[in-house]
Amino acid sequence: MKKSTFVTIVIVLMLFSCQKSENKEVKVEINYGNLSGKMAFSDNRYKITIIDFDSKSISEVTPKDNAIIWNGTVSLSPDGERIAYAGITKDYPGYQIFTMSCMGGDYKQFTKSISGNTEHYTSPIWNSDGSKIYYIEAGFIIGGPVYSISPNGENNTKIVDYGLLDRVDISKNGEHLLMGFTQGGIYIYDMQNKSLEKLVSIDPTYYGYCHVFSPDETKIAYVLRHGNIDRNPPYYFKIMIMNADGTDEKTILTLNENLYFGKLFITWSPDGTKLAINGSENNIYTINADGTELTQITNFGCYAAPSWIK
Repeated sequence: MKKSTFVTIVIVLMLFSCQKSENKEVKVEINYGNLSGKMAFSDNRYKITIIDFDSKSISEVTPKDNAIIWNGTVSLSPDGERIAYAGITKDYPGYQIFTMSCMGGDYKQFTKSISGNTEHYTSPIWNSDGSKIYYIEAGFIIGGPVYSISPNGENNTKIVDYGLLDRVDISKNGEHLLMGFTQGGIYIYDMQNKSLEKLVSIDPTYYGYCHVFSPDETKIAYVLRHGNIDRNPPYYFKIMIMNADGTDEKTILTLNENLYFGKLFITWSPDGTKLAINGSENNIYTINADGTELTQITNFGCYAAPSWIK
C-alpha cells in the first residue's frame, strides 16, 4: 500500500454498520494527494460525502427523508451541481430515483411505485452533457429495463427492455449503452440500430458488473465476482480492464470478497489514469489503470460506488 500524507478534518459522525449506533467523534482523514476533480459516494451513515480534490475540502449532504441509499451508485452531474441517487424509506416503498443539490436540499423525485406493489428503481447515472439520467427499473432483485429521463423529470423513455440488475454506462455521443447480464458477459447496445454485441464472455459461475467506459472510451473496466453458490470459497473480486472492442482483457487487481460490505464498485478518474474503488474495510481507494499504487484515500467507512468528475 502506498504511504501518503493525510490532510485531517475533524467532524462529528454517526457511525452505522447496518444499523444506527451512538454518536461518536471520529477523526476524518482524506488523502488528497495529487488527485483532481470532485468525487461523491454514499457512506455507511446513509449520507453522501463529496470530496473536492482541487480545493482540498470535504462536505456531506443528506438524502431526502434520511433515506437509505442504494449502494450501486450515486452520480455527480457533469457540472458538479447535482447528485442523482436511489433511496428508500418507510414513506415511499421501493428504491426511488432522486436528484438533489450538492449544497444540500432541492430534492426532485423521478419515480414512484404506483401498482400497489413495491417497485424498485436503481443505479442512476448522468450522461456526458447532463441532459439525461439513465436508471434501471426493478433493478433490486429481478432486473428490469433501462429508462432515461431529463433532469426536470420530463421525457421519461424506455431505452431497452432487457432484465438488468446493475447500472449501465452510456457513451459520450449517446449512441451506445454498455451493459452486463447476471450470466453471459459484457455487451454493448447500439441504440440507433437496436443491435446488441457481446464484447466478452463470462463463465456462468461468475458475475460481471459495474462496466464503465474510460473517459476517452478506448477502454472498459468492470468487476468480475467469484462466489456464486455453486463455487467453492475463497470468494473474490477481480477488477478487469479491456479494450473497448473486448480485446486484450487483463486483471489489474484481485481482492478477497470477505473484506467488503455488499459489492465492490469502480469508476474511472477524469483523466483516465486511475480507478476509484470502495475497498477493504469499506473505504475508498484509487489504483492506477495498470494495477500499481493501490492507495487509500478515506478512513471513515464508505460502502458504495464512487462517482468522479473533473
